[in-house]
Order: sequence, then C-alpha cells, then structure tokens
Amino acid sequence: MLTNAVLLANPLVVSEDNADSSLGMFTLEDNTAVAVVDYAARLVDDVWPDSTAIHMGFSTPAANWAWIAEEHPNGRINILDLDSMELQTVPDLRPNP
Repeated sequence: MLTNAVLLANPLVVSEDNADSSLGMFTLEDNTAVAVVDYAARLVDDVWPDSTAIHMGFSTPAANWAWIAEEHPNGRINILDLDSMELQTVPDLRPNP
C-alpha cells in the first residue's frame, strides 16, 4: 500500500495491489487518472478512463491484466493490458434483475 505523504497530497479514492504486491493502482480525489505503480522499478504510468474510477483489481499474475470500474449510469468496466498499458472499454454493463 502507498505510504508516501508527498505522493498522497489528495485523498485516495480507491487503491489496490496485485497478488505479489509488485504492482499497485490508485486514483486520487478530483482526478480521473489511474496511476499504475511498479514498486520495484519505482515507475508510475497513468491511464485515463473516461470517468472516475470507483473500483479496480488485478487478474492472476500469469494473465497480466487489470480491471477498472468507472462511475457511469449504465456501468462501465475497462480492461487494462499491463504490458502495453492500453485500456479497452466494456460498455453498458447492467446487473441482472
């Protein structure tokens, strides 16, 4: 989990680490960017979903992808390829009644 007080100038909205804690993702209040942190390399890549991230998580380490759920009236999930850092949106997800 992130503990750098300088980095966390704004409150965290949501954060998550992968199973072996080598990667983390977070977003800050008033910011739609999601930061993907490689802890060992100390590198941060920003990805930009269309709206605010409300939940996120990682797949199994072998699959090497993550998901980001957005605040959206119809529901929206993005699949993030952790190798290329490209987002693919899965629109209009509605829960079954």
